[in-house]
Amino acid sequence: MQNACISCDLSSYSGERIQEFFGDKEIVKYNFEIGSLSKKATLHLSAQVPINISSVSVYCNLFKLLVGKHTGLDIKEGDIWISTIEFQRDFKGLRWDGMNAITMTNLLSQFKIYNKEQGLRKEHKVTSSITAETLLALLSSETKSIDMLNEISYIKERVRKVENSSRTSNILLGKILEKLDNRPI
Repeated sequence: MQNACISCDLSSYSGERIQEFFGDKEIVKYNFEIGSLSKKATLHLSAQVPINISSVSVYCNLFKLLVGKHTGLDIKEGDIWISTIEFQRDFKGLRWDGMNAITMTNLLSQFKIYNKEQGLRKEHKVTSSITAETLLALLSSETKSIDMLNEISYIKERVRKVENSSRTSNILLGKILEKLDNRPI
């Protein structure tokens, strides 16, 4: 992994704009920001050399800690979106002759193989936003299909909405019944 953009919506945030830059330009640079108007928290990561992909969960936890530190909110992995992430692997001493690059693009990602000065690079760039929960499940090989994971995330969100609606309906029904019990006959 070399670059990533992690974000979440903070609709309840009412503070000032926050910007925090930290890290080491030789290893990993971090740019954390919470927009007072956008009500969105974002963490941009940029590394000079590729970082092990298992670090994605570490960066998601760092993001959750930064959001908590600045807002007091506790966000879940399902609330975190990764809008851009690049996975790269370099092969030193291996080069293509005659061709500069091959690029394949689809709705969710872009795959590239190209020559670098030190050798061949394989790059996979996710270009569509996915939840951290989905990406971590893909990386742990629990599920092989991103379409299936997106469908599961969609169903989970629908279930949450149904649960909230049911809770609200029960409260309202209780109030109606209470009024009916208290009315004069």
